Amino acid sequence: MHLFPFTQRGDPGFPRFLRIALFLSATLTAGDLHRAAAQSIDWNRVHTLTLQGIHQLYNMHVDQSLVTFREVSSLAPADPRGHFFEAMVAFWKFNLLGKEEEYDHFLALSDTVIDVCEAVLDRDKDNAMAHFFLGGIYGYRGMAKQARGSTVKAVFDGRKGYMNLEDAVEIDPKLYDAQMGLGIFEYMIAKAPRSLSWILRTIGFEGSIDGGLASLKQAAERGTYATTEARFFLSQFMFNESRDSEAFQYMRELTTAYPDNILFLLNESTMYRRRGNFDSAFALASRAMAINERRADHIGEEFLYSTFASLQFALNDFAGARKNYALYLDKLANKALVSNWVLYRFGLCQEIEGDRTGAVKTYSNVRTDREVPTWEERSTRMCRIRLATPLTRGDIYVIMAGNLLDRKQYNPADSLLELTLKLSGLEDDTRGEALYDHAQILYAENNDSATVSACTLIRGLNIRHETWIPPNARFLAGTAYARMGEKEKARDAYRQAKEFDGYDYASSLKERIQTEEKRLELP
Repeated sequence: MHLFPFTQRGDPGFPRFLRIALFLSATLTAGDLHRAAAQSIDWNRVHTLTLQGIHQLYNMHVDQSLVTFREVSSLAPADPRGHFFEAMVAFWKFNLLGKEEEYDHFLALSDTVIDVCEAVLDRDKDNAMAHFFLGGIYGYRGMAKQARGSTVKAVFDGRKGYMNLEDAVEIDPKLYDAQMGLGIFEYMIAKAPRSLSWILRTIGFEGSIDGGLASLKQAAERGTYATTEARFFLSQFMFNESRDSEAFQYMRELTTAYPDNILFLLNESTMYRRRGNFDSAFALASRAMAINERRADHIGEEFLYSTFASLQFALNDFAGARKNYALYLDKLANKALVSNWVLYRFGLCQEIEGDRTGAVKTYSNVRTDREVPTWEERSTRMCRIRLATPLTRGDIYVIMAGNLLDRKQYNPADSLLELTLKLSGLEDDTRGEALYDHAQILYAENNDSATVSACTLIRGLNIRHETWIPPNARFLAGTAYARMGEKEKARDAYRQAKEFDGYDYASSLKERIQTEEKRLELP
């Protein structure tokens, strides 16, 4: 969850801000009387209050920030800043709470921002700041529409945003805040799923991972209003690219600068959990809990419970995870925001704890009336399967062993897998997953020949549901062959892996295959 629905943006940056502010004072008005009134505005106070409001918002003092931004609008009604950031408060609330009234309120406020920016551009079509704020508000409108499932509308609003940000940078190359928006666009387009690629190609969008990261760094290091948002995006994108030292550096900067922001703390906690550092993950989540307990508004409290639940699930504490998932679902204002991934995990906890009836009810709540993102595909499908097929003892052992494997506790994980494989009446899907996890342990222990043997055993199984296992097993065998120096066998294994399609996380595996194939070509 990101605090500044810029899905994390930052601040623009130009030390010559007062010169720009005076320039705006001449371009935002027309006529001698209006020009005189504009020049009487205390632009230094407008700028200072804008930064103050941004700081309040990121520290989760939402009501205070709203008062501050409205004061900015009152001081300079023809300037986009106050209107834009007031709209951001509504966007933040919609992003966090998912309430229909916040969505409508955001759209109404964004209309005002558009009107103000277009009025400036009617008088001065080369006003970089007006293009920047116009591009920003269209970008956020696109995000809001995407969250509502209106993908095509979101893309076309995004296009308007992108074009205005390009204009802003072309007019003023030192308007580094605009680089943040361009960087986000470039990176996310490069990572766009196939289902969106045809739309993006049609309207002329091109993506670049390196270009996007470079633009975001410009905004993070040299921006004025967008530095915080840019740092957040950089932390997430760097983490996605496995550039962990940079990712954690940016995240720590944010948690230090905004100590009351529990969402930043929870995001850093999740990053540590995903890297297997549970001590740091729990410490950060506990800090967030302490902050929440002393605050009166408890904004974001529900995400505390989901974070703790995820940690407990990974530690095989299914009773604790079940309790905190239930609290999360109870506290969440808009139940439509619940991911199918959470429902699947909660249902597993209930079933493992012996509550099959409760699990069936949870699995039944899986959302099928919306486009499912890639990371949700497996949990969505598994909820349907679990409705018809209860967990077996072997399934539970595999879940527990998988959690141990993720934490690099190889010996206890392998003991559970060995126990699983000895069970009678074991389904091929469960056997296949147990063998694949065993192969991963062997590979982690540098036992490459045994890794290949374990992967080969999977080929004779009739796997019906977990169709991701065969291609992943062939890929794992390929990496083991490559490490043994048997390049031809590695290439053959990768070729076999590429022949599969339509399984969970297929695009991710195919990217990894491409990477490893290129590595084989190196001298």
